[in-house]
Amino acid sequence: MTDHKAIASHSQNRASNPDISAWVSANAGSGKTHVLVNRVIRLMLSGVPPEKILCLTYTRAAAAQMSTRLFERLAEWIAMDDETLIESIHTKTGHVRFKADELAEPRRLFARALETPGGLKVQTIHAFCEQLLHRFPVEAGITPGFEVLEDRQSAQLLEDEKARVLTAISQSGDADKIAALSRIVRNAGGIDGFNAILRNLLAKRAELEGLFSNPQLRENARQILAKHLGIDASMSDDDLIAHIARNFDRQAYQDNYEILRLDKTKTCQGQAETIWQMLHEQSADSFYMLFQKLVLNASGTPKAANTLCPKKFAEANPSVRQFLLEQQEIMLTILDKLNAIKVRDATDALIEIGGEIVSNYEAAKLAMGRHDYHDLILRTLAMFENLPDAAWVLYKLDGGIDHILVMRPRIQVRSNGRSSGFWLMISFPAWARAEISTAQYLLLVIANSQSTGFRVHHLTALMKCSGIFHLLPGNLKPYRFRYHSARWCRC
Repeated sequence: MTDHKAIASHSQNRASNPDISAWVSANAGSGKTHVLVNRVIRLMLSGVPPEKILCLTYTRAAAAQMSTRLFERLAEWIAMDDETLIESIHTKTGHVRFKADELAEPRRLFARALETPGGLKVQTIHAFCEQLLHRFPVEAGITPGFEVLEDRQSAQLLEDEKARVLTAISQSGDADKIAALSRIVRNAGGIDGFNAILRNLLAKRAELEGLFSNPQLRENARQILAKHLGIDASMSDDDLIAHIARNFDRQAYQDNYEILRLDKTKTCQGQAETIWQMLHEQSADSFYMLFQKLVLNASGTPKAANTLCPKKFAEANPSVRQFLLEQQEIMLTILDKLNAIKVRDATDALIEIGGEIVSNYEAAKLAMGRHDYHDLILRTLAMFENLPDAAWVLYKLDGGIDHILVMRPRIQVRSNGRSSGFWLMISFPAWARAEISTAQYLLLVIANSQSTGFRVHHLTALMKCSGIFHLLPGNLKPYRFRYHSARWCRC
C-alpha cells in the first residue's frame, strides 16, 4: 500500500533543498509555508548568512506567517535536548543527521536571525519595491520621501474622482456621454459592477494608458475589437435591425404563410398572423419585435420545435418546420451580433469615461505626492527597464542576495511573452547577479494550485522570459513539483 505521508515528506524535503531551484504548486493546507521555512533553515544551517536570503509574498498576513513560523521553529531548538534536536532537524527539514558536537550552530540560528542587520528579509513585493524606490528616488523619477496610499485611501480617492466625473456628465446635458455612461452601468450589471470594472482599469492602467490619451490608438483598438467580435466597427444596432427588415426573404415568408394559415390549430394560426404582420410592417423596430415573437419565447429563449409548429403539422409539412428553424438560427445570429455591438460600444464608453476617472485619479495622487501599491511595482519596473545601469542599482540594494523564496505569487504570462510585474520583480535580482557576479543564484517559488494567477504550464514561459535558465549551473533546470491530494510528485 502506498505510504502517501512518506512520499509527501520526501518530496517536500526535495523542494526545500537549497542546492536546487524549484517551483511548487500545492493545495491549501498542504504545507507550502512548511516547505519555505524548511528551505530558509537549511540555508542557514549550510552557512548562508540570513541577510543573503530574501523571502517575498503578496500579502502582509503571509509575510507575518512566514516570519512567525520560522522564529517559532528556531526558538524550539534552543531548549531541546541533543537527541530530540538531532531528530527534529532530520525529520522536519529533511537535513542530514547532526552529531552531538555539531549542535551548537543550530542552537545559535535563533540569535543569528534576530541579530541580522535590518532583520530577516521577509517582505511583501510592495514593501520590497517601496524600499527600493526610497533608496533610489532620482533614478526612479519620483519625489524623494513620497508616501504610500493605503488601499482604503486609494479606494476613497477613486470614489471621489468617480463622483466628480459622473456629476459633471449629468450636469453637462451631453446626450452622448449620458448614453455612454448608461451603457457602461447597464452592461456592468449596476453600479457595483461599474465600481469593480473601475478597479480593474486602475490595476491595468499601465497597459491602457495609451488608449486613454491617444484617439488614434483608441480607434485602432475599436477596429481590432470589432473584427474579433465579427462585426463592422461602425455598424449600430439600428443599422443591423434595419438591414434585417429590408433584406428578409419576402417570398419565402409569403409561401409559408399560405401553408400555415390553412391549418386550424392555435399555434399555426398564431404563427401565420405573425408572418402576415411582418410582411406588412413598415417600421424596422416593429418588424424585429415580430421576428422575435415568431421564433423566441417571451423570455427571449428559442422556441422548442413543437412550439414553432405542431408535431403533426410538421410531419405533413416538413418544409415549413425547416423554414422556421432556419429563421430561428438567423435570429440567434442577430442576437449574437447585437450583443457584440453592445460589448463594442460599452468598451468604447468605458475607455472614454473610465479613462477620464482613472486619469483624474492619477492627477490627484500626483498632486498629493503619493503613490498607491500598484505604482510601487510599476515605478520599479520602469526604472529597471529605462535605466542603463539598473543592474548595478539593484545589486547595491540587495547587497548580494543569493536566494529568493516566493510564496503565493500572482503570476500571469501576457500574450507578448512578458510576465506580470510580480514575476519581473523576482527576476531582476537574477539579472543583476548574472551581470555583476558569477555567484550561483537559486530560487524557490511556491503557489496555490487553485490560484487563477499561477499554472504549472506557465513555468517554461516564465523561466524563459525571466532569464533564470542561464543562471543555473550547467544544464540544470529548476525542479517543478505539483501537489495532488495527499502526495507530492515531480512533474
